[in-house]
Amino acid sequence: MRSTARSRIVHTQATRVTTSIPSRPLPCSVHGTTTVDAADAAGEGLSPTWPAGQVFPPPVTIDHVLADERIEVGDVSIRDLPGSDHRAVLAQLFVP
Repeated sequence: MRSTARSRIVHTQATRVTTSIPSRPLPCSVHGTTTVDAADAAGEGLSPTWPAGQVFPPPVTIDHVLADERIEVGDVSIRDLPGSDHRAVLAQLFVP
């Protein structure tokens, strides 16, 4: 696959995710499958993930763990990553 075609596909997928999550936090559709945002399912959906340790710009939640709706979400935690301007989203997932 040519790199421009691959870039277009990745961009399209990212656009689907970013436009689906704000308007419909649970569930959203990515590539024809129904997914849930693990942090939303665990009650941590509004935890900011970027920018880490800064006040400006205002922190927002832009990092997500998406799981198929058939997968049970356990604990979710948001953790600082040394050297990164993003915070990590760690999710415990139980595959049936």
